[in-house]
Amino acid sequence: MNALESTFSELEQQRIQSLLSQDWSALDGLLDESLVYVHSPGFVHRRAELMEFFRGRIRVLGLDRGPLSLHANAELACLSGLQWMRVQLLAVEPPGVQPPGVNAVTSCAYVTQIWRRHAGAWRMALFQSTEVGPVLFPQDVQDRITVTAA
Repeated sequence: MNALESTFSELEQQRIQSLLSQDWSALDGLLDESLVYVHSPGFVHRRAELMEFFRGRIRVLGLDRGPLSLHANAELACLSGLQWMRVQLLAVEPPGVQPPGVNAVTSCAYVTQIWRRHAGAWRMALFQSTEVGPVLFPQDVQDRITVTAA
């Protein structure tokens, strides 16, 4: 693994850990001011809306990434690969997206992230998630992410 790959592996681990531990300050520090975050069901958040969403609408119970592809230069980086995520729904947004009685969702999505280097620090500027379904959801990953975070 080269230095740039190590950097983005570490940034992605920081993002995952901040979501699991609900460390909103750490998560906010990874996000670019211009962030556009597209969820797999299709709704879109800007940075402030995303932080509100994570604080009050869902709790991330598990999150794992598959092998990641990285394409980067000195100022921009594109990171892509599979993401498996299990969340508890605290409040559904937008209304009607989940059927009544559903309070937890497990998804497998292909995620593309654009990271921008500004003032010497990498910040996520784009997150695009597309649901790919359970066919790509290995049982060992499913077993790991269905364990409730402490």
